Amino acid sequence: MAKQTLLLRLIAMVGLVAALAVISVQVTNAITCYKCSDKPDSSEDYDPNCAKYDYAGHNRTLSGDTCYIVIYDFGGNVTYVSRGNYGSERDEGDCENFPEQMYCYCKTDSCNTGSYCEQCE
Repeated sequence: MAKQTLLLRLIAMVGLVAALAVISVQVTNAITCYKCSDKPDSSEDYDPNCAKYDYAGHNRTLSGDTCYIVIYDFGGNVTYVSRGNYGSERDEGDCENFPEQMYCYCKTDSCNTGSYCEQCE
């Protein structure tokens, strides 16, 4: 009887461990995005070529499923471009417009090139 009780407890513990393992597995997305900025004092990867329309320089694979392009326009005097990874809260083609910045988002590897967010204007 003691062996049966011990065996039942062992089976229950194995089942519990297996259930916890399934629950704790997290599915993470990853996307490869170009990551740069041509703004000299930027905290991002500085690359003076970042503003090129068909930029194909620094890239990184990061968690999330969205890349971005940011166009900075400070009164027409100075314009910078940043490219990078956003996470996953945006849809393909989404845009955000602010007084001095325009963001556009895309959701395929290396998609944040070949655009100046024209769809957002």
